[in-house]
Amino acid sequence: MIRSMDDRKGRLKFRDGTRSFRSMRALTFHNRALSESVKSLIKPHTGILKDKRFMPIYRGIYPIFSQNSTEDRIRGHCATHFFQVGSVVYLNDVEVDGGAFTVWPGSHHIITPHATTLSHTHKPEGFDQLCERVERSINPVQITGKQGTVILWHHRLLHSAGSNNLGGVRYAMLCDFKNSMAEEKSSDQSGQVFDETWAPDVLAEYKKRL
Repeated sequence: MIRSMDDRKGRLKFRDGTRSFRSMRALTFHNRALSESVKSLIKPHTGILKDKRFMPIYRGIYPIFSQNSTEDRIRGHCATHFFQVGSVVYLNDVEVDGGAFTVWPGSHHIITPHATTLSHTHKPEGFDQLCERVERSINPVQITGKQGTVILWHHRLLHSAGSNNLGGVRYAMLCDFKNSMAEEKSSDQSGQVFDETWAPDVLAEYKKRL
């Protein structure tokens, strides 16, 4: 917390202090529309997932204060903790260059096979170089939206908080989701983008495109 706002590029994170607020929970893992949408992606066949749990991980509020950015390009990263689907909920209107959540489309297909041992304390050899190659070979997309917009994204997608150069503050809430079947397998991942821990429709569509 000793880094300046310039060093942080205007990006802050409010985590533990916001988890006790009922209004925060109501907008994330107690949000029925959001939860049902996520479950449609990560609820495996009932015969497999009998008595398994649906596990939300509330991250917090991530404001981005406006800064005069001098970056030539936005730098992406891959989440090091395990989950399946991440969600971003915009709390105000977000325009291009206004701190929009930014992704490198399709990057999860490249990164997933190399991220089986990725964690907070371990980064596979050459992983940073792989992410840098992805950054340079895929054009990033800023996902804009009105207040209340929800973005769902794959946990191995290269992503970043965009720069806010428009004035004011961009507010968003982040929450991650996984099911307990995937959690049990997380220490021995197969390197597959989608497997049997996802919903049958998702897995079938993935296999169709292989």
